[in-house]
Amino acid sequence: ELNLENTVYRGWLWSQHINIWSSNFWMGIGTFELSEMANNSPIIVARGSGSESFFTSLLARVGVISLVLLWVVFSVVVRSIKIGCPHIAPISMVFLIAMFSYGSFIVPYNFLFLLMLILIFGKPRLNVTIGHIH
Repeated sequence: ELNLENTVYRGWLWSQHINIWSSNFWMGIGTFELSEMANNSPIIVARGSGSESFFTSLLARVGVISLVLLWVVFSVVVRSIKIGCPHIAPISMVFLIAMFSYGSFIVPYNFLFLLMLILIFGKPRLNVTIGHIH
């Protein structure tokens, strides 16, 4: 059985976040309850909190500064390809995709977010010799 709420939810959620962001483009609106901002839409009642898209939710919360995060992660992908770090580009691209598609596990205060940042921005190689770390 095709459930319309499940089918259109992600696009609807993104549009709600963009509408919220447009109300305060530069600074965002801070913490909010999607159910209050979405005017009691039948979709939100059926689905939940709206935390499923990290990036668009971040836009609504903090405004334009979240575009910096997008630019930084994208530049890491490009730079890692240029310098030939084989693990950084795929991890960064997974992070970008997760930010848009299913970001409820990517929140700035949890371990998975920190682990993802360490894997992307950490030093890619550590030369270890007996008694010395370079």
